Amino acid sequence: MRIANRRGFLKQIIGSTALVGLACQLSLSFKDAITSELRGALSVWRENETTPPYLYIDNAVADGVNLKQIIQEEFLNSIVLEVNGLVLSKLEVAILAAIALENGNT
Repeated sequence: MRIANRRGFLKQIIGSTALVGLACQLSLSFKDAITSELRGALSVWRENETTPPYLYIDNAVADGVNLKQIIQEEFLNSIVLEVNGLVLSKLEVAILAAIALENGNT
């Protein structure tokens, strides 16, 4: 399955999940595309980072902090990674990689 707006698609995943139980909330028609994106993010994370994505998320996100603001700041400071040709903030990749790990996409 091809997704026309990958950035929007990934933002929906990031914005709608608490990292646990994502697979139960997704329609079956998107599971292959989502699994592919999640695996790609996990692969990029492992190639570029030595710490687990959970640790990065814990350190980057404090209680009450706006994720959108953190993501914007990472872009402004060039704290980005490329996943299959799409440039994402490091936090976005960490969240996707953590979701991949939660869903057994190792």
